[in-house]
Formats: sequence, structure tokens, C-alpha cells
Amino acid sequence: MRLVVTRFAETGRAGIRRKRPGPAPDTAKRGRITAALTALLAQERRWTAAQLAAALGEQGRTLSTRQTRTYLRPRAGWRRTVPSLTQRQVPVRVGRARRHLAG
Repeated sequence: MRLVVTRFAETGRAGIRRKRPGPAPDTAKRGRITAALTALLAQERRWTAAQLAAALGEQGRTLSTRQTRTYLRPRAGWRRTVPSLTQRQVPVRVGRARRHLAG
């Protein structure tokens, strides 16, 4: 509390705010990773965060799955895939099973 009062006396309102710890964000790196993710997501396929992290690693940009999710969070069009089997179903077999269950 004493530190806050001292800082306020020296610098005014700006002294009350805490400074963010650590170095400033690397905006150039963020831009490169975002561009690489955009290029990967433009492909016609489904991605998990782990697959995207592996694909970025092949390009020389090493990120963990958790970091990859952090970069994907601001993107409005990306979210986790839904755990369903619709992408793996064979239409002919599905029709046959539906006819069998209906009869």
C-alpha cells in the first residue's frame, strides 16, 4: 500500500497502474505465426490444435498445442471439432443400415 501511495505522489494516476511483467510482446513473431496459421486453415481439411502445432513445427515454428490454441482463440471461424463420426461414414453403408433398421 505504501508503494502505491509513494508512486501516486511521484507520478500521479499513472503510478497506480501496475506495469506488465516481462518483455514487450513480439508483434513480428505473432504476425508470422498468424499468417502461417491462416495459410494452414485455408486448406480444405479439418485440423485439431495438436495437428496445427505439428504442421507449424515442420515449418520451423515450434509451438505447443496450448500456445496454438491461444493463437487461434481470436479467430472467429475456428473452434474445436465436434466429436462425431459423420465425416467417416460411407453413404452406401449408411443407407443400407437405415433400410435395415426401418424394416
